[in-house]
Amino acid sequence: MYNKKIIEDRAFLLRKIRNFFYKKNILEVDCPILTKYPSIDTHIESMKTKFFNEEIGYLHTSPEYLMKRLLSKGVGDIYQISHVFRKDEVGSLHNMEFTLIEWYRKNISYKKFILEVIELIQIFLGNLSFSKTSFKKIFYKYTKIDIEKTNKKTLYEFAKKNINLATPFKNIDKDSIMMVIMNTYIEPNIGKNKITIIDNYPLSQSALAKTKKINNSIVSERFEFFFKGIELGNGYHELTDYKEQKKRFIKINKERKNMKKEILPIDKKLLLALKKGLGNCYGIAIGFDRLMMLRHKKSSIKDVILFPYEDL
Repeated sequence: MYNKKIIEDRAFLLRKIRNFFYKKNILEVDCPILTKYPSIDTHIESMKTKFFNEEIGYLHTSPEYLMKRLLSKGVGDIYQISHVFRKDEVGSLHNMEFTLIEWYRKNISYKKFILEVIELIQIFLGNLSFSKTSFKKIFYKYTKIDIEKTNKKTLYEFAKKNINLATPFKNIDKDSIMMVIMNTYIEPNIGKNKITIIDNYPLSQSALAKTKKINNSIVSERFEFFFKGIELGNGYHELTDYKEQKKRFIKINKERKNMKKEILPIDKKLLLALKKGLGNCYGIAIGFDRLMMLRHKKSSIKDVILFPYEDL
């Protein structure tokens, strides 16, 4: 891609973002891209490489683990603008290398953090209005299925009827079918004219987030931002219980094994950082290139990345 206007605008927005954080006294950090431990996720794959001594290394999918190690040392509020890498992710909304804005805030309320994220998004997209709803409510709105009362069969029948995918739904669990419905059937409809925040995700989607009880259900303190059907960012009220985090990593590796995927090494230094303590903390990762795509009314992030994978 060569579009001088977009190249100049990328540079302009990077300056604006840094100024945004500078004014809020949030410190920029520059954690390494090459790490010894991958992000442990059921569906995200890291790119592997080797160090000089043949030790396996990974290009990070997010600077999260190292940033949390800094947080545990008392560095305070921090952000990073970083190139990140995700294997085999290609398409109009994906490139295997892309730019992520990630930041962490201590001792801030959920409401204030949400408003701060909106403020950053508005730097790109203007003074858009926004609304918030729960995962349960948005799922019911588009499917008329109550996720707390449903079963795998009901979700399977809905997916079979409404989603034209090659995925063998019968061979995956209830929550995985639910997320396929969310990602492919519901998300394209979210935030058509305003920024929409979805929170209180199902317990199975907690990843590195805390959980809480609402009525008789345990939900994840995870939240995502959408505009025009596109996910812009994924955030957590950060989990600080190292024992619980280790259990989740082990569970994810079991899921990966069942899916015939590589079992990934657990970052023990991250667990030690959690044990030492992060304090009360919120964090989020925002896709810079997706915001640029929406800002310039393009249909693909490849139109706003200087050299997408196909042009290398």
